[in-house]
Amino acid sequence: MLFNNLLSRIKTGKKAGVGGYKTQKKDNELVSTPGQLSADNSADAAKQKDAKGSQIDSKTIKKVVGTEKASQLMTQNRYVFLVYKTANKTEIKKEINRLYGVMPIAVNVLNVSGKTVRSGKTIGRTANQKKVYITLKKGDSIKI
Repeated sequence: MLFNNLLSRIKTGKKAGVGGYKTQKKDNELVSTPGQLSADNSADAAKQKDAKGSQIDSKTIKKVVGTEKASQLMTQNRYVFLVYKTANKTEIKKEINRLYGVMPIAVNVLNVSGKTVRSGKTIGRTANQKKVYITLKKGDSIKI
């Protein structure tokens, strides 16, 4: 009984057990490989996606903030990023230079506290974040 249940989960492509199964069709035959779902997810965890969908491979910068205020600031050569809480101004400055090839003239850091949220009777809290405002020289720009 247990074997038939496991076999049907493999054929339908549903997760089975902790690692899960990833199924592939190969010449009208299902080939399952256990434990590959979690391995694929951990490989993609190193690369974060920004608001526009392009990938940022960085240990300090999480993503580009894509709000209306941030897009208005882009006309003034100011860009807004979310960064990890452990990042400091000098690390952020070096990382912007490495990723985009421009040297910021100013880096302003803002710690944003999480908000209290409620879903029915359950009360929770959103995560605290660190936001960075990068100011560039007049001729420089970042392609986002």
